[in-house]
Amino acid sequence: MRRLKPISLVSLIVSLFDALLEVKKNIKNATTVITAITAASTDENVAYPYDASVNFNDVGIADTATYSLEGSSWATIDSSTGEITGTPSNDNVGTETVSVTVTDAAGLKATTSYDLTVNNTNDAAIIIATDS
Repeated sequence: MRRLKPISLVSLIVSLFDALLEVKKNIKNATTVITAITAASTDENVAYPYDASVNFNDVGIADTATYSLEGSSWATIDSSTGEITGTPSNDNVGTETVSVTVTDAAGLKATTSYDLTVNNTNDAAIIIATDS
């Protein structure tokens, strides 16, 4: 049976301890959803703003968060601030399930989804003159 040198065993223990501390730090600092985004609605042709960053806890001061949005054909998100913006058109009337994900510097993610409804509005009539 081969014996490990005592110094090698100590180095291994120190390395494992350091790795466990890093895992604990990442778990402790994981970004999480504080409050789910509730269902929302907006009228067509009206600008829709929402600050999704308020729904997540940010990690440490030195950490950065990157926001992403899926499920909307008309809304976009600022990847740095979490601000969702967009102006839906008549083609967007209906409900979409939108997911917002924030990823921290360690690659840890948190996601919340909500229904975003675009309401149809009474479009102005167009009068076309014809010769009779």
